[in-house]
Formats: sequence, structure tokens, C-alpha cells
Amino acid sequence: MAGRQPHDAAAAATSLIRALAVLVYLAATSAVGPPPVVPVTATTNLPVLMARNAALTGGLYRRIPSMPDYASSTDAAASTPTTTPAYYTATAAPSSSSWSPSRTASIHSNSCTTAPQPGPTIQGTCADGDYALTDLLSYGLSPFASVGCRGSDLQLYNQARYWGTQIGLPATAVVFPRTKEDVSAALVAAARGAGGGDVAVVGGAHGVTGAAASTGLVIDLSFLNATRIVTDVAAELGTVNARGIDADVLVAYQGGAIWSQVNAVTAGSGYAAVGARVGNVGVGGFSTGGGIGFLAGAYGYAVDRIVAAEVVLPSGEVVVATDANERADLLWARRGGGGQFGVVTTFYQAAVPEPTSVEMHVWTVADTPESQAAAMTNVACFFDENSDPFSVLYYAVGYIPVNASDPQSPYALQTVMAGVRFGDASNAAQPPFDTTFGHLLDGVAVTAEVTYTVPFSAAAELFASSFPYGLRRGFYGPQTTR
Repeated sequence: MAGRQPHDAAAAATSLIRALAVLVYLAATSAVGPPPVVPVTATTNLPVLMARNAALTGGLYRRIPSMPDYASSTDAAASTPTTTPAYYTATAAPSSSSWSPSRTASIHSNSCTTAPQPGPTIQGTCADGDYALTDLLSYGLSPFASVGCRGSDLQLYNQARYWGTQIGLPATAVVFPRTKEDVSAALVAAARGAGGGDVAVVGGAHGVTGAAASTGLVIDLSFLNATRIVTDVAAELGTVNARGIDADVLVAYQGGAIWSQVNAVTAGSGYAAVGARVGNVGVGGFSTGGGIGFLAGAYGYAVDRIVAAEVVLPSGEVVVATDANERADLLWARRGGGGQFGVVTTFYQAAVPEPTSVEMHVWTVADTPESQAAAMTNVACFFDENSDPFSVLYYAVGYIPVNASDPQSPYALQTVMAGVRFGDASNAAQPPFDTTFGHLLDGVAVTAEVTYTVPFSAAAELFASSFPYGLRRGFYGPQTTR
């Protein structure tokens, strides 16, 4: 296994400060009154938290009925299915009768007696008159892929699942691939079709640039969401591609997964990946655009831990890129380059030891000049003095649930501090929570405190209530509002 990257205290503090900056909560909401005082300490259990998260996501990551499990696919590179966690099944989906295939494609073989088999699902008539889409449906897609035309349930599902409500667009057609070959065929069809190459690819749909949406063709990776732990790198990638990879264990996750799905697979395995701090964030943008996770202070950013990637190029060619093979420049470009160089169908991240436990305390700072000033001073001191990269601190001002233990809690403009300690399996002398965060509340009056003790696989659910769906979203410039 790849060891911990060397980080001195200053570098760790820099990583944590960057993480702090990203976690400023910005959300456009309707008028909200002053936050009521909640002068209690509440220990929130995980089922209550999951219930809240289900209501907040609105079931956007539910499985579409009548869609076979990923294991039905012939793609051996992702043979282990990852199902959507139960707490993302909050709303009813369209009736199964509306999802039946309306087209079939013959499966060619040497046997003249082979009967035609069901082809990919299509909803709508957008393929009529578009020879590229017609060919895609007839020969290009696997039997379990789907296409939704504008106005269909599948297309509306895609348009509604973006984290920022202003991002989703009414695509002419949305392709839901089930294999890397499906992605390849969809990219080729996009270049040949009536849309003239107006194509976008969406993974977790958390991006706010608009690059993952289109009124032309959208390739929605929702069902490319499997995760596996790889213990034989040479067998997985081949001897040539495995050269130069300094990791004995990899976490392989497909480009359409969200971090809740990845964490559900690695839970209890002894291994983990550097993933997002909110479970419904997609792995794709995170793993190509930066990757500031809970464990970044200890192990670095996710983009630097990706040792190999299976990529479908715009030409349709499927390649594997590593730092040591002929595609090394492609892997280099993907570290920060986002989706500009092809579609990553599988990421291979060097695994890290799974933290043994997670303890989090969230404090709501009283809205007085004295407490606000003391909190800012104490936060700055923490970053100067903390030497444990597994103990991290977040300071945020924004619209946050007044009471995180109540699934129906309203949101209000508040200042919160969140201290999190991840159990370091390699350090028996790791300082306890109270030692590390002991001076954080000096001179600070708090109106509420919530305490969580959860396994590492559930840590990414703890912040989800602060990032609900159904709002306009933006991190900078004119997109942001009060």
C-alpha cells in the first residue's frame, strides 16, 4: 500500500485552510428570519441523519425502475454492482409501465436460429430522422443501456438531478450507458448526429459551471457506478500498465458513482479512498478537478492519488492512462483538467488505511461581537498549532440547519465550527479529541452543540444537510446571492 505522503505541519495547515475556504456555505434561499436559540447538546443518531438527507435529495439518486443491476453487464472491469444507498430512495419513481423498451435490436451471431433479443430502452422519437441515434440504438448500445428523448421520464430525471437547479437543461436526448463501450458509441454518435457535436457528460451533477448539461446530447453516467477494491494491480491493469504504480491496493470506482456508493463498498474493509466530504458529490469532477477530502491533510488531494484511469477519448477509443505508460500525458492533464480530455469510465485511486472511528462536534457560535471575534481568533490559532493531520476544523458562515438533529429544521444564517477527529490506525499515540480541540471554545458562547460518533463510511453524510438540492447554486461571481 502506498504510505502516507510526507506533509509537515505548515503543509497540513495549508491543506486545511484550503478546505476551509471551500466549505463556506453559499445558497440562494427565500427570506429567512433570525435563527432560534437551541441551547442544548444533542447526540444525533445516524438513522435520523439519513432520513434528513433522503428528504433533502428528493430521491434524485434513486434507481430507475426496470433497469437491471450493473452485474448484468458484460464489462468485466466493473463486475461488482454498487446499489444506491437506501437513504436516497425518498420519492416515488414513474410507474414501471412507462419504462418498457419501445425498440429492439437484433443480436448478430453465427446461428440462424438465434431470436432477436431486447435492445436498449428508448423513450420518445428523437431517433427518427437522426441516423446516428438510429445506428446507436440498433448496433452501438448494450441491451441494458437507455436513451431518453426530450420530455420523457428519463430526460426529465436527468434535467432534475443537478445540484444547482439553474444548471439542468432540456436535452434533445440523454444516453444512459452501462458499459465503457456504450460511452464510446455515444461519443461517436454525438459527433455524427444532428446535434453537431453539442454533447455534455454528467457524473454526480454537482458542478456549477454548466459544462455537464446541454440542449443537445447528454451522456449521463448514473449507472456506471460500481466500486471495487483491487488487491492485484497487475491482474487488473496488465503488467505493462502496472509498472510504476507504487500501491499494492487500489480503490477502483466508475465515473458515474457518488461518494456514498464508494464508501458503502469500502466500509469495514480496512481500506478507504480520499473522497468528498458530502456523500452525494460525484466522483468524476472531484477526482479530476481537485479532490479536497477529509483525509487530504494526511494523504494529499484525490487528483494526486489517481494512479490510473480508464478513459474514452472523443474519438471513441478506450485507453488506460498511467504515469509510466504511453498515455502519461493524459493522466497528467486530468489532474485538474476536468472533463476536457475524454470521459473517465473508471478511476484507480491508491487506497489509504480506513480510519478506525470518526468523532465530530458542531458548535453554533452565538451572534455577539465577542463570541464571533473569539471564534475567529481560536480558529486561526488551531491552524497554527495543530499537528495531527487526522484532526480537522471547519469554520463556516452561511445558511445552515438550525438544528441538525431535526429533519424538518429550518435554515438560518449562522456561524458554525466543526471539529472532526479521524482515528489514525497507524498512531496509537494520536491525541484525543478534547486535547486537540480543547481551546477552541475559549471565550466563545455557543447556542447549540451536536455530537456525532460514526464509522468513517458515514462521515460524508454528516455535512449533507448543509448542501440541499432544489436551490440555485454558485461558488463565485454573479451566480452567488444572499
